[in-house]
Amino acid sequence: MHQSTHHRFKVKIGAETFFFNHEDICFFEARAKEMVIKTFSAEKSWYASFADVFEQLPEGFMRCHKGFAVNLQHIRNFNSRDMELNIADGSSIPVSRSYKHEVVKALNSMSSRT
Repeated sequence: MHQSTHHRFKVKIGAETFFFNHEDICFFEARAKEMVIKTFSAEKSWYASFADVFEQLPEGFMRCHKGFAVNLQHIRNFNSRDMELNIADGSSIPVSRSYKHEVVKALNSMSSRT
């Protein structure tokens, strides 16, 4: 994962450019060929891939499903029975079996630091 030196995530949609503070980003969702960025106050979609997204992100963001990447600092809890992450904005994000081990490892690592 590329370590970003910028503190903001840039989204270019047509002639407009939007900037999002990394700490405000809750998650990214892939919908068809579009990427959706979800913050506490906004949602924008544009044409991009997860590779494009992760080029701009610092550590603390990770894939949890083929269609989702989440900001670890906004995870409230992981429901292993339903395989869902509950996010601070009220969203529930699926965790796929292939990403479960890495998600649990990251969450355990974060809780051991606090």
